[in-house]
Amino acid sequence: MPAPTNLDALTAIDIPAFPATIVQDVTDGLGTTYTVWYKFTAPAAAKVMSIFAFGGATGVGYQPVIAGFLGPASAPVQITTIAAENRPIFTQVEGGVEYFFRFTKNANVTPSELTLKVAVFNSSPIPVGAIAISADQSVTGGNDFPLCIVSAVNGDNYNVLDYILDYPAGEEGDVLPTGEILVWASFISPYNFQLYSSAVEYVQDVSGFTGTGQGKLRTCNAGNCWYAGFVGDGITAARVKRIDSTGVAGVTTFTLTTGGISALAANIFI
Repeated sequence: MPAPTNLDALTAIDIPAFPATIVQDVTDGLGTTYTVWYKFTAPAAAKVMSIFAFGGATGVGYQPVIAGFLGPASAPVQITTIAAENRPIFTQVEGGVEYFFRFTKNANVTPSELTLKVAVFNSSPIPVGAIAISADQSVTGGNDFPLCIVSAVNGDNYNVLDYILDYPAGEEGDVLPTGEILVWASFISPYNFQLYSSAVEYVQDVSGFTGTGQGKLRTCNAGNCWYAGFVGDGITAARVKRIDSTGVAGVTTFTLTTGGISALAANIFI
């Protein structure tokens, strides 16, 4: 049996439609198992896609490892990987962009079959009351994981409805009654607060803060605003500013002398 032909990005096999299930023999007649490449162009409306490569159980198959790349094919640039065998990868994509994926062998096992499953996520309408879940940490210091919008209806089994790309990773955020969202972008230097619209679209960074460390914020529903500050600005005498719904921080600085920033984090101002 001849060796596979898709041995690098230049010879990568194109996946033209989704969902796709592909089975390929990745050995030759001499008992050598090969690392192989595939590519696809993300559909126009695609936000995230899943890729699962399986090469047989531990001790039986060759157990491939996935790595993703951007072109050009002559000099692909790695953008993602998963350091484990026989594991799926879930990656953010941009519609119309060509992506390359390498499936690296871990053993010479004869015969060896690569079973490849690729699927694109399709967004659904987002109803009032849906649950928004952001990533609590970043892998490489940026927005690596999208905001996940999940159905709050038991009958839907809490299905994922949509993903919002390039949403800040972090654990601090709050929503005004009018729908605007303020979050602390904890992994994006200089660690600003960021304003998002009710449609979860980025509006602007919020300037006017000199503190460092953990950002804290809470809404004031009556004033349709937020109060925000930083732990690094003094735990027992934290300085806090008012931020209006347009993302403008007030000139007045309030000092919390009882409970400090912890008091701000523990209360919703009404």
